[in-house]
Amino acid sequence: MANEKPSDVPWFAPGHADSLAPQARPSNRRDALWTLQKAGGRVDCALVFHGESYGWECQCLVNGELAYGQRFCCGSTLSRRPRRNDTD
Repeated sequence: MANEKPSDVPWFAPGHADSLAPQARPSNRRDALWTLQKAGGRVDCALVFHGESYGWECQCLVNGELAYGQRFCCGSTLSRRPRRNDTD
């Protein structure tokens, strides 16, 4: 490594131009459901869409930090289980 030129620095090395570039992150659709405020604290609840393959997620944030998340699959990815009285 002592003979390497500065342009030959691996892409994963600290300080490399590409490692310092911000990563593009696709924005997820977020639908706010409700907000509670009391005694200076705040709790927000939102539905976040992660795409057809992953589905929806319910997120509860306490003072802006994720406190709870629950994933819900999309209807097309769920397998339908027969019920006891189901005659279809």
